[in-house]
Amino acid sequence: MSNEGMVERTPRMRGSRIRITEKGLEELHSLHRSLSCIFGADRSIAISGKVSSGLGEGAYYLGQQGYVEQVRSYLGFIPFPGTLNIVLGPVDVPVIDLLRKGPGIPIHDFVADGRTFGRCLCYRCSVNGRPGAVMLPIRTIHKNTMEIISGSRLRDELGLKDGDPVELVIDYPGGSVSAAACSSEDAPPSPWL
Repeated sequence: MSNEGMVERTPRMRGSRIRITEKGLEELHSLHRSLSCIFGADRSIAISGKVSSGLGEGAYYLGQQGYVEQVRSYLGFIPFPGTLNIVLGPVDVPVIDLLRKGPGIPIHDFVADGRTFGRCLCYRCSVNGRPGAVMLPIRTIHKNTMEIISGSRLRDELGLKDGDPVELVIDYPGGSVSAAACSSEDAPPSPWL
């Protein structure tokens, strides 16, 4: 490091005194930005998909008080009883697996009327600029579909019908570094920034 001008070494009677140079500090700041982008930055994942009709089960599940109360408590809104289903293209389907690994906002399982209702992970998002949340049930039949919840019926609010394209921006939690900092040339490339 001293050969590269990152540190200055001054001999002393008992060893050496090492001081980080300005060039060394710049290199450390660059490394910190890069690592923050990998391990701790808030990120926005932008993907697109097409609106699709579901099986109509979202209304039943989101009508359960256990889900309603947790969504209100953790996400700050009372969910419209139903989901907006967005079918992703093959390029964006891996995002579902990424989100399932967490960290997400957990919605815990509960029992109502002798039946167990399963856990979910949620992520704040926007659909064509309108706020909502991706809700990923742990048990699901969906492989390439994201279910979006909101305080209103997004289909009506956005004038959507089956097959309409939508843009989805998902808040992926992390540290406090901005996405702009991660887009610098020092940062590793990410397809989702």
